[in-house]
Formats: sequence, C-alpha cells, structure tokens
Amino acid sequence: MFSSVVRRSLHRSCKLLGKNNSAMQFTYKPVGADRHKEVLRHLQTFFYKDEPLSKAAKLSTPEGDNPDLEAYILSSLEENLSIIAVTEDDKIAGVMLNGYFRKGDKEQYDEKVAECKTENFRKICRLLCNVNVPIDLFSKFSVDTIFDARIVSVDSKYRQHKLGWELLRRAELLAKEKNIKVAKAEATGAFSQRIFQKLGFQEINEIVYDKYLDKTGKPVLKVEPPHTSVKLMYKVLN
Repeated sequence: MFSSVVRRSLHRSCKLLGKNNSAMQFTYKPVGADRHKEVLRHLQTFFYKDEPLSKAAKLSTPEGDNPDLEAYILSSLEENLSIIAVTEDDKIAGVMLNGYFRKGDKEQYDEKVAECKTENFRKICRLLCNVNVPIDLFSKFSVDTIFDARIVSVDSKYRQHKLGWELLRRAELLAKEKNIKVAKAEATGAFSQRIFQKLGFQEINEIVYDKYLDKTGKPVLKVEPPHTSVKLMYKVLN
C-alpha cells in the first residue's frame, strides 16, 4: 500500500502548460483494480500503435490485440506500482506502468521467451532480455530489488503537456517510498530516452536495431526512425 505522504503526492493536482501555453489540470493516482480494464484500453489505443517496437512487430492488428502484451500489462498492474494521470473529468490522460525487478529474474529469461504465445511478441521479449543480460545492477549497487519503469504512455491529445516526464517523476517518489534504491528502464524510442535522460537516468547498455540481426542477416525488427536503439538505463534514487 502507499504511505499517506506518497498518496497525497500522487493525488495532488498539477497544472501543466501545453504547446500554446494553455494550462490543463491533471491529477495523479495509483491504479486501483477497478481501473485495470480502463488502463488496458488506453494502452491498446495509444501505446500499442505508437511505441516503436510494438509498431514494428505489428502487435495490434485488425484481427485483435496481442495476448502476450495484454498478459504482461495485467500482471504488471497487479504489482500495485503503476500510476495514472487523469483529466478534470477523471478520464485517463497518461499511464506509467511499473513493477519490481528482483534478483534472480534474469535466470528466468529463457523460460519467459519460450512461454510467449506469439512470435512477434517473442522477438520483443528476447530483445529486451538481451539488453539486460550483460548488466548486473544488483551486484553493482548491492541490492536485491530494483524499480522497473516498464511503460509510459500518453493520450495523443495531451502530448504537449509533459505528462510523461511528470508521471516518471512521481514514479520515482513511489520507488523511494518503497525504499527501493535503484530504478531501471528499457527505453525503446527516442522520445522515452529523452524523458529518462532529463530525469537523470544513465545509459548502461544499448542494442542498435539495425545491428540486431536474425540468422539470415536481416534486422529482427524494422524500427522506423527517429528510433535507432533500445537503451538500458538506470538511476540511483537518493
């Protein structure tokens, strides 16, 4: 559960200026179980279609959405670390999906990849595992648990209001309240990488998409510019 201090911080309203200096009021809240389906619908509408790897792998099709990604989102929500930004009429404007990354999780990477039901999600899962494999943040910082910033998504109507930055900032407050000393993220696009960098995250590993090849020598995922790589980024939380 969230402490009263962090709960007040999450629920605090914030006016953010848009591109034309138009102020909008947003409130930040932890995601309750009653809003899981609403969060999923938001991500299906915006994240599935806009995130570079999801777009390259065609996770969202006219036939339906990807069951692996849906299961990943719902299991992350059950960890009770995710945050939403809502408008004055309580509609979701942005989502910050978070979870725990625990010592020993990397030993299960092969199993996680094998469990994927769809090949397009398996490609993404393997790539994200590979960018983590050479790096041992647990030993580097002598910790057993790391805060995992997994997905940041903003409704296209509100992308000039710095909601991604504010959601991540508040996620950091939550991590500190949980006494977690290190946060990490796999930043898959140029825009998310910029947000993490502005908040002090540092790059520790990178896989360039054009150099991540299959057995025939072709890129596993053809990611559109300006997105060129996935970066494993981390931050020590004071």
